[in-house]
Amino acid sequence: MLNESNEANEDSLTPSIIKKFELMISDGKTCYFDSEDLERIIDHYFLVENYNLINEAFELGLQLFPFSTSLKIKKAQLYIATDKPQKALDLLMEIEALAQGNDDFLFTLAISYSKLSKPNLAIPILEALFDEEELNDEVFSALYTEYQNIEDHKKSLQLLKKSVLIDPANELYLYSLIIHCELTNQLDEGISFLNHLIKKNPYSSIVWHYLGVINQQKDDHLKAVECLEYAVLTNEKSIRSYLLMAESQSSLGHHNKAIETCEATFEICDPTAAIYFEIGEYHEKADNLEKALSNFHKSILKQEDFSESWYSIAMILNYQNKSLESSYFIKKAVELSPENLDYLFCFAEIHEKIGFIKEAEIAYRKILKLDDKDTESWLNYSYILYNQEDKFAAIDTLTKGIKINPNCAELRYRLSAYFFQLGDEIKALMTFEDALKLDYESHNRLFKFLPSVKDNQNIQTILKEHKK
Repeated sequence: MLNESNEANEDSLTPSIIKKFELMISDGKTCYFDSEDLERIIDHYFLVENYNLINEAFELGLQLFPFSTSLKIKKAQLYIATDKPQKALDLLMEIEALAQGNDDFLFTLAISYSKLSKPNLAIPILEALFDEEELNDEVFSALYTEYQNIEDHKKSLQLLKKSVLIDPANELYLYSLIIHCELTNQLDEGISFLNHLIKKNPYSSIVWHYLGVINQQKDDHLKAVECLEYAVLTNEKSIRSYLLMAESQSSLGHHNKAIETCEATFEICDPTAAIYFEIGEYHEKADNLEKALSNFHKSILKQEDFSESWYSIAMILNYQNKSLESSYFIKKAVELSPENLDYLFCFAEIHEKIGFIKEAEIAYRKILKLDDKDTESWLNYSYILYNQEDKFAAIDTLTKGIKINPNCAELRYRLSAYFFQLGDEIKALMTFEDALKLDYESHNRLFKFLPSVKDNQNIQTILKEHKK
């Protein structure tokens, strides 16, 4: 179809033809090009997405060859590429009688209907173009998209199965099938189909790999490991199968086995930053914190901008009460990924812990700017203000948080505590009662934060009134 045509025509002749065409444009003269050369020019500018020069080429082409069906099909494709599907359809209708049986015409017509939200017209054309002997990725993708648009998951799955059976080595189809089964909750159907493929070809490493993937998605990690073991037996260099197997082994609690599986890849290729990171995580899960740190450091040596390793080191050092040291690593992680909420939250907690309050405040404000639904950050930020004896600012902060998260009882319980500390018992009791209406069971949050109010008679009365 369009992409295939572009790639086919981008041959050794194209650069000289392009040079001649662009020289003609710059000189303002008209030169003669045959129709094949013009198609090469148009295909080239499609590839580089230079629509101004495509239009120049079309203008010249339709002057020289006003009855050229192929040029008009390409013009319709340009309309589609520039989001003018109705113009594309109108042009295609003009040449319909001349273009019957032309696959490019039919495909472009189907895409026009698709862009105009007419799947009932696009699907029959795409189904007719679907060749069971020589699959075309563009036709497959377009037809699958149309089935998805009308939510016909049965036909979508049938198409995927048919495509895999025709070309079982094509990972696009296998991957699409796995994703489809996951999204439509048909994992068992997917497993059944892949088992059918394995019976036909028990030495297919790709199918064994995806059987591992789909069993892992079902949380059947024992079966996933078994499938992935076959994947590496049939293809000893399948690093991704080793790494996926390690994930399932770790999920089964076999962290040391997962480490061995990752390290087995060292015999196939040099370890990457990502592999060292995975090994570090498995050591961390096995409580081998020093070995975890060692592998996270190796990861950084391999790739200095691997932010996950900087973050993981910071977390471990903070856990080990080396918070001042961890500050360096979490700063680097945030520098590499400035909008990662987990990194920012860790940064705020660590800097609050070591007394760098302003830095913590800045981090919490940034978190809340990125995600104002993060109730824990509203609580922590308000608590920093509260601890600085700025209770009015703490109250104002939580009030804003409650406006954005009106159904969060915890924010209201904390706000009630702040009002009690401020001496405004009426507002404290009103806020406490509002929180009870949202979540009675979590009322102990107030007493954990402010134990002194547990025996308050008004509190006890309100609790009795709202107890179910």
